[in-house]
Amino acid sequence: AKVFYISVGSMIEPLRIHMYYDHKLMFGISDQSPLYPYLCHNPVVSLLAYREDHHYFSYHGTLVFDEEEYSILAKKRSPRLCRYFNETTHFQLKMFHLEKAEAYIYDAFHNSIKAEID
Repeated sequence: AKVFYISVGSMIEPLRIHMYYDHKLMFGISDQSPLYPYLCHNPVVSLLAYREDHHYFSYHGTLVFDEEEYSILAKKRSPRLCRYFNETTHFQLKMFHLEKAEAYIYDAFHNSIKAEID
């Protein structure tokens, strides 16, 4: 999936920044997002992703913000992020992962498979 969606309560926002590193599935959000302050105080979230083959991924858990080194790594892996997250714009990229999480993959018939994420 190219885009994940984060859901907290009734608020939903797309997440286009994600990577797998240090055995963690990590996601990125701007500190300027209206959702960011809410996530700092209410870290229980759901992430969803939908693929064109009619499969979707559901991931639920407690959000934990990661060290700044992961934001730097994400910008090195995708230099175009530096256009948005820099000293001129004052936007900061905040990377996070989920703990105490469960993940499921659903097919077009809504059959589920529990996915293991280390």
